[in-house]
This record gives sequence, structure tokens and C-alpha cells, in this order.
Amino acid sequence: MEEGKGRSESGPNRRVNGTSFSINDPENQRAKKLWTVDNVKAMRFKSLSAAKSFYRLYAAATGFEVEKQGSVWGENDMVVMRRWVCNRGGFCKKKKNLEKAKHSIRADCPAAFCVSLGYASRRWLVREFVAEHTHELGFKLCPQIYQPIEVEDYLTSLKDDSSTSYRSYITIDDAEAAISYLTEKKDSEPRLFYEVNYVNASLARIFFADSMAQLDCSCFGDVVAVYRTNSSDLHFVILFSLNHHHQTTILGCAILSDETVEAYTWMFRKFLDLMQGCMPLSIVTDGNKALGEAIKSVLPESRHRLCTWHLEKIASSIVDNPSFLADFKVLMLDFLSLNDFELKWKAMVENYKLSENPWILEMYRKRHEWAETYLRGHFWAGLRSTKVCQVLDGNLSRLSLHKLKLNQVLSLYDSVVMKIRINEGKADYDSKYSKFAPSTPLVKMEKQAFDIFTRESYQRFLSEMQMEMFLVALEIDYDDSPCRKYILAKIDHEDLAYEVMFNPCGLTIECSCLKFETFGFPCSHIFHVLKSEGFKDVPHNLMHQRWTKSAKSTAQFWRNYLPPVSVDVVAGMMSYGRVVCSSSPMLYLGTQSEEAFKIVSSCFVKLKGELDRQDNSVLDVQDNKDTSSSSDWKIDQSGLWDYINYPYFEYVRFYLHFDIFEDNFGYVLKLSTVLFVC
Repeated sequence: MEEGKGRSESGPNRRVNGTSFSINDPENQRAKKLWTVDNVKAMRFKSLSAAKSFYRLYAAATGFEVEKQGSVWGENDMVVMRRWVCNRGGFCKKKKNLEKAKHSIRADCPAAFCVSLGYASRRWLVREFVAEHTHELGFKLCPQIYQPIEVEDYLTSLKDDSSTSYRSYITIDDAEAAISYLTEKKDSEPRLFYEVNYVNASLARIFFADSMAQLDCSCFGDVVAVYRTNSSDLHFVILFSLNHHHQTTILGCAILSDETVEAYTWMFRKFLDLMQGCMPLSIVTDGNKALGEAIKSVLPESRHRLCTWHLEKIASSIVDNPSFLADFKVLMLDFLSLNDFELKWKAMVENYKLSENPWILEMYRKRHEWAETYLRGHFWAGLRSTKVCQVLDGNLSRLSLHKLKLNQVLSLYDSVVMKIRINEGKADYDSKYSKFAPSTPLVKMEKQAFDIFTRESYQRFLSEMQMEMFLVALEIDYDDSPCRKYILAKIDHEDLAYEVMFNPCGLTIECSCLKFETFGFPCSHIFHVLKSEGFKDVPHNLMHQRWTKSAKSTAQFWRNYLPPVSVDVVAGMMSYGRVVCSSSPMLYLGTQSEEAFKIVSSCFVKLKGELDRQDNSVLDVQDNKDTSSSSDWKIDQSGLWDYINYPYFEYVRFYLHFDIFEDNFGYVLKLSTVLFVC
């Protein structure tokens, strides 16, 4: 690409689609100077994909998302002009009728980027570039974070080495490479948790979880699913859950040389250490026998559920009849009474002549582990299957199909996890800046839920509110006690009724459908009772903390994340951040040529010698320094970010919700994170 005035002589360059241009430098101010309107308009691109890649990288580093607005087509159905805009551009159309709400994040943002094909030069020219935004920008990603390793490119780039052939054990070279990888990672992330286990002097098991996984454990570790690869190679086992956006979140990972009860028992014990001894309420697996035995041994208090996806797959192979699978799914997913379940089960067995089938007999014995009738009322957070994460299924499941070294597997795993966490950061941003659009008569109640819940959780909350309009009270039982019993049913479906017990003294509401106890959202029957009783707001005991925007902000994990920090330590952190930022440009320039390398190296040698001579005097100053209590020490928040200006920092600050802290400890935590990232 020809950049003209947009080219920077000092900023690092990247290549996208074979085209080189400057996208980031250690200081954000330099990037802002580079991406001026005049500089960007002077750019030239070899291809349309290069122009798209540039604007996406610019958006990632600036703090917004891009969407395509339109194209102009020329002869031979070839695109000659294309325009991209900020995803918050335009207006949200107001609806006259109450319908399903579409809570938009539109803010009439004018930011845009348009390129057209120059017929003379055959290069793509920048016709329009608007950098202004009408809204607050979100988290900023440096391109290294925004562009994690593409799995296909990563796999195809690996050479087929005979030393990485399929095996049922971890080789010595693999063990050393894996331990080295985790050790180096722990140097940059002190909170990294990892354990290794040796069998007969050979490395057999690894379990690890980074600081983000530990945070997710404290927030969403009440419901856990186990995802594992099925191969003759090493077994890759991932513990995951659903976060407050109903997205997959990783809690920990294990690499096992075998799938024995002993191996899974060791894995769950390490997971308990990670959870500080707190057992999850619920756990979902694919039905592996060794896995089930380990759960009974290590997690006896956790309710075990079999994966619905695997059961459907097995059921379809038992009887080659679509109607059988439909009948089985009714028994598995529908909330039936115990009597209805028994009747439907007997009818299915007789209809398809399965009374002697061993799998059917086993499933009936295990009905408490897969049938919704028996699982209802226990909290599952909507997690029924181990196959809910397409990112994991599409990428990590292919690890068994390629001859990768163990350290390569770990690197690939980190890149996939980074994609998952970037998606969570985007969902956080959308939840924070969505605009409210009422869609039910219960506007105040709906607004309350909109302010508290994440965007995806609110939609599920809203669907129950909308279904309330189709309910009718068949009976309201008033007795001598303060409690009242409502008998509710859908219009024209009065044969299927539910009981709702309402206690005005304790503001407790319990419904026989058990949806709140199972999924964490009030059911339509509860909303009908709240409306009948004249409630304007939803009681807070019906707002499950797990689905709120502040789900991570209130995590107990952070209270023990760092020990009390003195003023000297904080000052050292601030100085460290300033030194890192000021030295990064010089370090980069020192790699551009042999002459520059010699100059920078000699300067550092002289600087180190000077610091060694000053070391004693520096220590004397520190010893005589008057240290005051950290509770009396205040930091100017507005000037804090001038000390810490690091490419990764804005991403880490936004994603980990550090902005929730208003005390000195919060500011110290922000500063400490820089050390972890570095």
C-alpha cells in the first residue's frame, strides 16, 4: 500500500493481505497523530480486502466496531466503491405498536470510511474518512490482541514432524516444552494456576487456569460443563460454563495421557483447589463412565446431568426413525409430571419394541440424570449440553486430527480463548450502550430489568413478560393465612395450569413450573401475579445476580486478589509503567538496523553502570522515606492514566471491569494489572 503522508517512519508496521502499513506504536498519542484525516485520505490500497483490514484494525485500536453500509457495482459485476461505518451509526426506528423490542445501540454516529477504485492507478483510493463519534468509545485492542492466531493458518504452518506422531503418553520433549511454556506465561501472569502430575517418572497430566479463568470460576463456577476430545492421542479436557451474556466462558483446562478414573479424579481435585474447595452446584458431561465415577468420588454434592446432544446422537442410532427421536426429545426436554413421564415412556418403548434394548433400559435407570421432569427445580443456568460452544467445537476438536507438539497445543488454546474473551468484551459494550425501547405495558418493570440485566439476559427476561399477557387466572385462593394461591393457565389451554404461591409478608413468590429455580429468570406466571398484586418493580430476590451487568463486579474473587499494598509499592508500579512506556519506542527503533542496535545497546550498558553506582544511595533514600498508611493516601484519578499508557491496558481495564472500584484499592489493582500483562 502506498500511504503517502500516512506513512510513519517510527511506528511499527504490520502486513495485512500482503500490504504493509503502520497500525500501532507503544504510545497512543503517536497513533492518533498518525491517523489524522489528511493522513488516512492520502492512503492507497492494493486491494479491497486490504482497505477493509486497515479500517477494522483502526476501529479495534480506537474503540468501536465496523459494519458494511453499502457497495457500488461497476461493469462485470465488480465492486468499484465500498463504504464502512461505525456500528452505532443511524437511528433506532420508533414503533407505534407494542411488539418484540429491538434495543438498538444506534447513536447517529457519523464515523465512516469509504474507498473507490481508481481506474488509472488500479488502486483503492480513500474517498471519505470521518473520525468523529457521537458516543463514548469502548475498549481499545492493540492489533496483536484483535488478530489472534487463525487456527487454519496455524495448523497448516506446522510441519509434519515424526517426533509429533500420535501417542498415548507425553514425550520428554513435549513435557519440557509444555512446562517451559507455562513457566514463561507465569512470569508475565503471576496469578496463573497450573499443576502437573507424573506417573512412572513421566509427565501424564497437566491442569491450568489463568487469572481470567479464576475470575470466571468465582462468578460462574456454580454450573460447569466438561468438554473433551475423543481421540487416540492426548486427551484435551476443558471445563467451561455460561457467563452473564450466555456465552461460553473457560474455567480451566487439562491435558491427560489417558481417560481413567484416576486421571479425572486428579483433574477434579485440582479444579476444587482452583475453586477454593467450593463444589459446583451442577455439572454436565457427555456420559463418559470414568468421568462419572470421578464426579461421584470428588464432587458428591454436585448434581450430574448427561449432555442432551450426545443423547440425541445415540438415540438416533438406536432406532432409524425420526419419530422416535422426536418422542425421546419430548421426554428429555419437556417438563412433564411424573405420571405423564411414565405413561409416555411406556408408550414409546411399546411402540418401537424396545423393551429388551440395553441402552433404553440403562437410560430409564439413569432418568434422574437426563430427563427434565427429574432435573427441574435444580439450577442449571440453561446449560444442557457440552456442545454449546461453536468456537471450541470448530477449533479445539481438531487438535486430535493434527500432529501438534504440546506447547503448540497450548499456544493454539490461548488464541482460541482470546477470541472468546474478545466476544465477551464486545457484549459488555453492547449491554452498556443499548437504548431502551419498551415493548410491554409493564414499562417501569421492563425498564428496571433493562438497567440491571445484560442485553441477552434481558431478552430472555422480556420474553417471559410478553407471555404474561396470554395468561388468565382460573382461581385465586384466599384463606386465613397471609399467603395467596393463584391458579394460572394460558388462554384456550386451561387444562395445563400452574400454581403460584404469593406471600406478601416476605415478598416470596413460588411457581410450580420451577423456571426461576432452574434457569434464574422469573416465569410468566410470576409476572402475572406481580401485575395482579400491583407491583411496579420486580423484587430483588427475583433478580438473579448471575445474569446482571455487575455479575463480575461483585465477585468475591477480587477481595483476595491482591494483598494490602503500601505507598512505596504503588509508587514503584507507577514508575515502572512510565519507564516501560518511555523505553518502548527506543527498544523498537533499536531493532530496525544493525547500527541502531549498537547505539541502543551501548546506551543501556552505560545506563546500567550508572544505576549500579547509584544503587546504594537509592536504597538509603528508600530506607529513610516516611511511609504513610495506604488508607490516607489518595491518587488523582484524572492523572493516573498519564503514568500508565500501555497498548494492552485499555483492553484489560475495560474487560476486567476495574472501573467499578472507587477506593484506593481499585486504583492499585489497575496499576498491578499492568505488571501482570507485561
